[in-house]
Amino acid sequence: MQMIFPIDKMARILVDYSLEIRENDYFLIRGNVEALPLIEEVYTLSLKKGAHPVVKLSTDNLEYLFYQHASDKQLTYIPPTTEPETENVNAYLTIWANENTRNLTGIHPSKHSIHHKALYPFTQRF
Repeated sequence: MQMIFPIDKMARILVDYSLEIRENDYFLIRGNVEALPLIEEVYTLSLKKGAHPVVKLSTDNLEYLFYQHASDKQLTYIPPTTEPETENVNAYLTIWANENTRNLTGIHPSKHSIHHKALYPFTQRF
């Protein structure tokens, strides 16, 4: 039997205990549209606490298209907004709820590795 955890309780745990969101925190929330109900609840709770949440959404298909078509240069490209965004953020949350857990099956693992190595310096802050 699969146990469903209420979204409002999960969001409260994330905002109040895991991340300890406070007033005036700059809070970056990343995820995909499949996780939208939880993202919206986390967003609402952080607003009520006086934080400044920013949401960045993606889809499973956009991720697949990126890895399928991106050149090595594109895989290692870091947008100019990434460094200031990660340097100034007080809290960072990523929520992935993939609808298709096998959507990247046809993508060579080296493409994923190249991209994540490029992002590594920015993901180590938290």
